[in-house]
Amino acid sequence: MNDIDMTGVDPLRRSEVRRRIGVVRAYLEIADPVDDDRREHAERLGLSANQFMALVRAWREHGSAAKVAGSGAARGVARRRSGLAVPKAAKAIAGTVIDERGPAAAFVDINRAVVTRCAASGVAAPSRSTVWNMVMARRQLQNGAGTGIVMGTCRVRLPVETEGVLAMPSLLVAVRADDGTILAAAMDQRQYEVPHLLAALGGAPEGLRISRDLVPAEQEEGDGISLLPPTAVRSALARVLGRGIDSVRLVYVASKAVAPARLLTAREDRPLLPDEIRSVVSAAIVRHNAARGGYEATWLDGSA
Repeated sequence: MNDIDMTGVDPLRRSEVRRRIGVVRAYLEIADPVDDDRREHAERLGLSANQFMALVRAWREHGSAAKVAGSGAARGVARRRSGLAVPKAAKAIAGTVIDERGPAAAFVDINRAVVTRCAASGVAAPSRSTVWNMVMARRQLQNGAGTGIVMGTCRVRLPVETEGVLAMPSLLVAVRADDGTILAAAMDQRQYEVPHLLAALGGAPEGLRISRDLVPAEQEEGDGISLLPPTAVRSALARVLGRGIDSVRLVYVASKAVAPARLLTAREDRPLLPDEIRSVVSAAIVRHNAARGGYEATWLDGSA
């Protein structure tokens, strides 16, 4: 089943889509299927015979996992949405403040200005989390936030199951601050010697800011390299990348993140396996960089 192209499939639906395609393929191997065959295979997926045949037609016509994911199968319970709508006037004010100050401005200053302006207009201000999401969404679309290269770690906002334990995996990224291009990445959570990092970045770039926890304790600053506290680097990454890399969301403050299990919000959602998350993130980086000129990122812990 590893030969299936999962492009366009929600990462949390991959396991279910593979299961669907496996049952469809088994059905198509029957030389002359009858009604009992259709019912039997449909029941394996918890579908009616008509829903199952819609899956079969989608696979026959397109051979696409994305088409199977969106065809006539039971899609389960919709993902939960908040019932608390933010007034349009409040969102408009927040959007204006973000535009005026720029999404790379300090969030605390943006939020304070939003609260002040909403109060002056007699409008209830959006929650801090709403303003944060608006800022992060805008940062993801911006053309850059500063200069030099920022290298640090964050978490991928996807649940991964390892030996029965759910967690959000760590991701190391080196990002060019002026345009958001990702130059290097890793998912192995270990320290790296600085020469190895510089080789991956093509030499000794000026203005390289590295999270102190990524390099050996004896490493010293110099030659355009600054070693900063992890919190400072994560803040810099958030200003450059915003909500995430293409469709993959990132978490910069793990202590404020929801529990991984809460990310499984629909009946058909399944956690990713360790060997799946790398391909999901790698594909997202390719799409992210393609929008910025197509730079091919280096994987510090091996080829993607």
